[in-house]
Amino acid sequence: MKNADDLTAAVYDNFLKFPETRRFFLEADGEIDEVRLTRRKHSLSRWLRGSIDFKIDDDYPIRVLATGIVHSHPPSHRAHLGSIPSRFMVASMSFIQTALADVLRDELEDQDLAMRASIAWNKMLMLQLDILLAGYVSETPTEAVPINDEKGPKNPFGEGFHRGSGTGADR
Repeated sequence: MKNADDLTAAVYDNFLKFPETRRFFLEADGEIDEVRLTRRKHSLSRWLRGSIDFKIDDDYPIRVLATGIVHSHPPSHRAHLGSIPSRFMVASMSFIQTALADVLRDELEDQDLAMRASIAWNKMLMLQLDILLAGYVSETPTEAVPINDEKGPKNPFGEGFHRGSGTGADR
């Protein structure tokens, strides 16, 4: 895709518009860390080109998970910034999905093909987002508990909890 560099630049230009995301690319003096920004653009472009070229092997999910872990657990020299909130990862993926849909719509004459390609990209990006977000959460599956039994409905918040009672979720 000839637009990979443009798309990558647009993603980071968007980050720099907002103080909440811009702060991750600033030096101590408040100026943009151009070296860091260039490295991050290169990393995103490499991921995007790998996805475009469909260079997905057995190690690919591990590399995507590692990216999620790096974003959710900052290195010690950047710990003062905290982790990158997962909502920024979701928003970034949404931004990329929209930009790719625009590129496909603009570059492909066959609009039905552009739509199908966009749908395929969205599916692949959502799978990758799921792996990225696994770096943020650790889900422990729990067994389902029936809500109804012969005695009637069970309270999902536990015995003794009543809405408005001041004992929990209504605070």
